[in-house]
Amino acid sequence: MRTGTLSLLLFCLLIALHSTATAQALTDKDAGKLIDEYVAVATSDSRRNDLEKKLLTAKPSLTAKNIKSAFGVDKKRANALALATKLWTPGVFSAIKRYTDSDLCAQIVRFGLQRQEKDAMDYLLDRWKLAALESAEFLAIHEGFKTTFIDLPYIDKIKAIMEKSEDEARKIAAAEVLSFQLDLNAASPQDILDAWDAARSPREKDGKRFPMEGRDLLASLKTLGSSGYKRCGANFVLQAAGDRTPSVVSKNPEEMPPELAFGAWKITIRVFLRGPLCEGDVGLTSMVNGKESSVGFSLDGKNWTFRLEGGSPPKLAAKFDTWITLTINIKAKTQGDDTRAAQMLVDGQKLGSDLNVADGPLLSVNSRCSKGEIIISGFEYIAE
Repeated sequence: MRTGTLSLLLFCLLIALHSTATAQALTDKDAGKLIDEYVAVATSDSRRNDLEKKLLTAKPSLTAKNIKSAFGVDKKRANALALATKLWTPGVFSAIKRYTDSDLCAQIVRFGLQRQEKDAMDYLLDRWKLAALESAEFLAIHEGFKTTFIDLPYIDKIKAIMEKSEDEARKIAAAEVLSFQLDLNAASPQDILDAWDAARSPREKDGKRFPMEGRDLLASLKTLGSSGYKRCGANFVLQAAGDRTPSVVSKNPEEMPPELAFGAWKITIRVFLRGPLCEGDVGLTSMVNGKESSVGFSLDGKNWTFRLEGGSPPKLAAKFDTWITLTINIKAKTQGDDTRAAQMLVDGQKLGSDLNVADGPLLSVNSRCSKGEIIISGFEYIAE
C-alpha cells in the first residue's frame, strides 16, 4: 500500500499491534478502586503512575462516578482533576466548575475544553462574558479560547457579545478569540466584522466535529511534519492541486498512547471526501523482522481497498461529498496466538478479511491526498 493519505488517522493502530500482552478490560468496579487509590493523599507518585496506566485501558465513562465523588473532597480534588483530564472522563464538569475561582482554574478550563460538552462550554462562555477582565478566571478562559478550537455555535455567540458589549476592552478580547478561531489576522472588532462571512463559511462547510465516547488522539499531537495541509478548526484539510500533494506525517512514537500496546480497541476516523474521484492513503508502516510492513486504507478514486499479498485486494465503493466513518477493530490476543486480528470497516461494512499484523516498532505514520480533497475530523480510540 502506498504510504499515504489521511494517516494522521492511523498512527495509533501500530502501537496497538506491538505488544504480546493480553489484557482484560477493566470493569467499573475495578476502575473505581483504582481511582480511589489514585486520588488518596498518601498514594506515591510512582504508584499513581502505575494506576494511571491501568485506568487508561478502561472506557472513560467507567471513571465518572468515582472522579465526581473525589471532586467534592478538598484534599483529593487536584489529583482527581489531573486524572480526569488524562482519562477524558465525561459528564463530571458540573462537579468541578464551581472551583474556577481557585488555583485550579487553568486546569479546570483545560478539562472543560477537552471534550467540549455542552454544560462545560456554556459555563466557560458565561464566565468569560461576566468575569472581570483582570481576573485569573477570565484570563485562563480567554487563553483557552485563543488556543483551542471551539464549535461554531460558540463562535457565533462570541461574535454577538463583541457586537453588543459596551465595554471596549471586552470587544477587543472577543476579536482576539475570533481572530484565532477563524484564522484571521484581524486587529480590531471592525476587521472581524468586515471579514466575517468569508471567514465563517469554510468553518461551517469543513469544520464539523463529532461527539466522542473515547479519546481523540489528534487533539494530543504536537509533532507533525506537513506539506500543504490546512486547518479548519480542529479538522485537517488535504486538498490536492496539480503537482501539489498535501500530506500530514507523524513519526514520534512517544506521542502514541502507551495503553494501545495491548488489549482490544476500536479506532474511529471520520472522513469527508470532496469528490468525485479522490485518491489517497490512510496507513502506517512498522518494522517487522527487519522488513517494512504496512497496514491501512487506500482510496483509488472510486473504491476503498488495501494491499493484499498474494491475491486480489477487496474493494468497497467510496461515497463522496458526505462524511463517512472508517473503523479499525483490534481484537485482543487469545492464548496461543502471536498476532492480532485487525478488522477494517467503511461505514460499518467490512472491508475484506481480518488482517493478521505482527508486532514491530513503528517506522512511520502518514496521510496523503494525491487527487481531490480529503478532510479529517478526529481520531477516536476506545477500549472494547
